[in-house]
Amino acid sequence: MRVSQCMIVKNEEANIERALSWGKGFVWEQIVVDTGSTDRTAEIARSMGASVYEMEWADDFAAARNFAISLAKGDWIALLDADEYFAPQDVKTLESLLSQIHGTGTEAIAAACVNLNEKGTPGGIATQIRVFRNKPELRYRRRIHEQLLAEEGRRPIRVLDATKELSMFHTGYCGEAYQKKNISKRNLALLQKELKERPGDSEILGYLGDEYHSAGQSERAAWYYRQAIEAMPPVLDELDARSAATFAHLLQILGDRHAPNEEIGRVYRKGAELLPGEADFDYIVGRYFASQGEYAKGASYLELAFAKLERFGTNNRSTSLQAGIQDAYEVLALCYLNQGELQKAVSCSISVLKYAPHSITSLIVLLRCLKGDGADPPAPADQAAAFLSKLYDMKAPADRQILLTAAKELGWPGLEKALEALL
Repeated sequence: MRVSQCMIVKNEEANIERALSWGKGFVWEQIVVDTGSTDRTAEIARSMGASVYEMEWADDFAAARNFAISLAKGDWIALLDADEYFAPQDVKTLESLLSQIHGTGTEAIAAACVNLNEKGTPGGIATQIRVFRNKPELRYRRRIHEQLLAEEGRRPIRVLDATKELSMFHTGYCGEAYQKKNISKRNLALLQKELKERPGDSEILGYLGDEYHSAGQSERAAWYYRQAIEAMPPVLDELDARSAATFAHLLQILGDRHAPNEEIGRVYRKGAELLPGEADFDYIVGRYFASQGEYAKGASYLELAFAKLERFGTNNRSTSLQAGIQDAYEVLALCYLNQGELQKAVSCSISVLKYAPHSITSLIVLLRCLKGDGADPPAPADQAAAFLSKLYDMKAPADRQILLTAAKELGWPGLEKALEALL
């Protein structure tokens, strides 16, 4: 079983060493196709033992990827970009997965793609195919946001869903890198070319909406998203992440612009009809209603979002909810609190604080539930302090500070004294 690592690059001297390091000792060969670098990318790649080929850039990512694939001689191809990489522990997982499926009919592996921001904190989580068999019928199409297809789309690729076992990290769309490469302007030009060749393509219209959305041009983005929805076929694949993103982003824009509830409802119902397993729609609409003080509606949608996540899973769907799972629980807890459902609010808050003890939002909700609004709190201060000591390390300065700060902010001097007595 031989794995060929392939990539296309241009001016990636900041990333190329890491990009070629993760697979050392695992991949059989490393192929780098340079599309016109003016920095030391090619030099560094050669010094690391990679075979470097030059290709004139033709405004077509699929063509460049397919050229790189054509040079590979391994049984499997790992085609990651220079700003993508597997962590060391995931390389071992990948090796194990390939060993398991090598003698089967499986043609590709789907992994979780974790977008990292400038601080290295995970943002959105998507599903990507970056590892697949070296077969002539598996090739990319589209000049941008390219897709791997089997026999030009005449049959589905046989994919192993390894999104729970395997993660790939992506740094290319974090702020500084995004601006430095001027990715947005490049993408707009390529997308307009693609739309001219495929007028009315709902996916391309959706991607155009994304570009304007990320540039802060929400009105123009919404126009493209609406056009994309109009152009969608009457039946969608249940894992159509591109169409899900179109609905989700439009719902977010409508909420930010305080559009009429009727319009938000129309878009939501259409999205839920075409993609019933997508939890992001419920998450976004639930947050919107909570922000408007409509806590019953907010809780209803957020509960549905969690139910869908549990039932349908995360493979190629519900990326916003996955990335914002803590936020979703925090907002749901606020909804419960404001409806007087204190037991549910406490349960949600504790779910967050077990894994994120410094979430001030959840801590305040929890304390408000324990304090109550009357003269006699549901939980006396000393009992509340004892309960908190099970969640927090009272000897840790950071834990002590956040508890005392929250008690003071809430105006509960009795709890402050009870906490100080435990310190």
